[in-house]
Amino acid sequence: MAAAFGQRMRNARLEAGLTQAEVQQLLKERGVPLDTSAITRLEAGGREPRLHEAIAIAATLGFGLTDLAAPATDIDTYVAEVRQLMEQSRAALLNLLRSVDRATDVLRQANGEPEG
Repeated sequence: MAAAFGQRMRNARLEAGLTQAEVQQLLKERGVPLDTSAITRLEAGGREPRLHEAIAIAATLGFGLTDLAAPATDIDTYVAEVRQLMEQSRAALLNLLRSVDRATDVLRQANGEPEG
């Protein structure tokens, strides 16, 4: 996310014909003081923006934040994989519980207790 935001920020700044110092001043006027080294790190993807910073930067440079989110297909694939892993985990847990039940029955028989 930091890399995508940084690239979008840099492109928007260059399209607007602004220097990092000018962006710094515009952000300061919005109540978001960032030094130029922070702006450099943001643009390089070396620093994750805080939410209030991302909102102010996007508003200052005129770009939206929603286009930075993962495409729906990526999210759908992720959710499907998580569901599959949950189902596999559930099946493994049920097998484990069944084996514990069998082991308990064997121990009860060995001790002369009725099966439970």
